Amino acid sequence: GVEPGKDLTCEQILAVGEGSDLKVGQPFVSGATVKLKVLEDIRGPKIKGFKYKPKTTFRKSWGHRQDLQKIQVVEIKN
Repeated sequence: GVEPGKDLTCEQILAVGEGSDLKVGQPFVSGATVKLKVLEDIRGPKIKGFKYKPKTTFRKSWGHRQDLQKIQVVEIKN
């Protein structure tokens, strides 16, 4: 991922605008860019899983937390 405080620029934009001014790309809108700023690294909710087989002593459990990044849209150009 990108470190917090850094800026990103996305050029592969699927749609830009709103209402009657909406532009939808085929597959991307040409010339459209979005500037993003990474605010912080966060962790998602804890997911717990459990697996067992009846009539045996097989039991297996696991957990997972996804690493996420909180971003802010700084500028949209089309």
